[in-house]
Amino acid sequence: MTIRAYGKMAQRAVGVGLLLGGALTVSAQHRLTVQTNYYAVTGETAREVRQSLNTARPGGRAARTDALTTWTIRWQSRGNPGSDGWRLSQFSTDTAITITLPLWRMPTNAPTELRAAWGNYSRALVRHELGHADFGRQAAAAVQHKVAALGPEPSADALRQRVRQTVDAVIADYRQRELEYDLRTDHGRKEGATFP
Repeated sequence: MTIRAYGKMAQRAVGVGLLLGGALTVSAQHRLTVQTNYYAVTGETAREVRQSLNTARPGGRAARTDALTTWTIRWQSRGNPGSDGWRLSQFSTDTAITITLPLWRMPTNAPTELRAAWGNYSRALVRHELGHADFGRQAAAAVQHKVAALGPEPSADALRQRVRQTVDAVIADYRQRELEYDLRTDHGRKEGATFP
């Protein structure tokens, strides 16, 4: 059995397969890329900073939040015919997580209270966005786990469709969890991600 895994999530998925007595017969690879982008925020008063946030944030004034985290999972699979049908022989995922956050160009004369308020807000906002990133990581691990457990299918097309359905179902589940996270936290506001 050849297993190549990159990243902690892939290693866990491979480890689970090995613990199941070698049930994992898929060459699995997982690549994870996390990128953080910043947009500039200016202002010398809380009101000016808020106005700058509203204008510069992802989506501009129409957006409802000051930060944005997106994640995508791309995947590839290959199957081989066997005596019991078509089985998955290779599966790889490429997960890309992008976090976009505000970066205040703090003036040297900014009041202490304003600096403290920004620091509290910024830390809470980062924590909330890392929560979104975790959904992407967890979804990738769940995809690896669910796909590794797939049994044989009668044809290559049936196997491809089964893999696609499995991946789509896992991603839909984690997207729903992420929506519930935002509802529960009011997009981080209940966690302190409010300014001013």
